Amino acid sequence: PEGNYEVALIEFGGNDRDTLSLANHTPEQVAQKVSTVKHLGEDTPLPDVIAEAGSVIAGKSGRTAVVLFSDGVATRWGRSQAPNATIASAKKAIKGQSGEVCFHTYQLGEDPEGKALLEQLAAVSNCGSYAAASSLKTSSDVYAAERSIFIGALPAVAAAPARDSDGDGVTDARDLPRYASRRLGR
Repeated sequence: PEGNYEVALIEFGGNDRDTLSLANHTPEQVAQKVSTVKHLGEDTPLPDVIAEAGSVIAGKSGRTAVVLFSDGVATRWGRSQAPNATIASAKKAIKGQSGEVCFHTYQLGEDPEGKALLEQLAAVSNCGSYAAASSLKTSSDVYAAERSIFIGALPAVAAAPARDSDGDGVTDARDLPRYASRRLGR
């Protein structure tokens, strides 16, 4: 979204990384980098990547959003990693931060254990969120997610107050059928 903020990207797979260093980037630069994301490797070393993200944000102030797209299945050298290693890494990443750090996770695929881990990761702080990546189907969906993460949710539209045409304290929805039947002599 529009605004003045810093962005960093860590694209990962196994030991391979492709990064965009933390700096002020235009939305176009970020979009260009995201559009070139490629498959880097089979492993999903979530504890390591979360630790790397923690190093990137260390010492920064203000609100920080860590947005993760993953299947949520933490693996290293072809073996599953315990979910608690990822959560411990996230807790360490936010410890001592002067501002709020929010983990927003988007699950690629439908692995139930991956979902559970990504939900736990989003709950490490009170400002995170979890969603299936498949929920981002349209540009409007992406805009709403982006706005929610970086600016805040769109304000709710207040419902119009219930009408009371005759001023008797009973809303028209409950009053008019009886009132109409009295006027008609029923």
